Amino acid sequence: MGDYQSATRLIPTQDQKDALNGTAGSPSRFNEFVTADDPRIALLSDLMKGAVLAEDGDTIPHGFATTPSAVLVSGSVPGETVTRDTIGATTFIVRIKTNQGEPGTPQIVTFIAVVSTSYLHNGTAHVADGGTVPHGCPSLPFVLVTGSVPGEIVTRDTIGALTFKVNIKNNQGEPGTEQDVGWVALT
Repeated sequence: MGDYQSATRLIPTQDQKDALNGTAGSPSRFNEFVTADDPRIALLSDLMKGAVLAEDGDTIPHGFATTPSAVLVSGSVPGETVTRDTIGATTFIVRIKTNQGEPGTPQIVTFIAVVSTSYLHNGTAHVADGGTVPHGCPSLPFVLVTGSVPGEIVTRDTIGALTFKVNIKNNQGEPGTEQDVGWVALT
């Protein structure tokens, strides 16, 4: 009798079998739980990220076969400003500048490129240190920012239901120059 009870516990219930159907569509032999028909997979394919060693003026592939809605970049050398220039069908140009506006140090440039606007809000706002920018998202987003004044450090501070706060500092840690700040908000 004990062997029979042990064996029946190994037989999945109907609820357990139904759970194997995946999130959308029919499961495949490669993935029994999440299928290629899952609508969330399309969202992931609309976002690319990467990191490359680059210098001022380099052309970097963004990974899409079409022009992204937005590309946000960040550098790895403190005190130098990294910005994104022209976005093309398959690449973008990166600008790296010193405090004096001269070409900066070759460095690791990280980027996020987004094609879909279904979960993306982006723009440019002219703000001072401590200023707020409306993000337009229905829920709290993940926000990335980039500045436009060489040598100044622009970061995103708090995120609220309607806005996010921007910090702009010079190399001495004091409030920086009021400037155009590019931003991308992902929900």
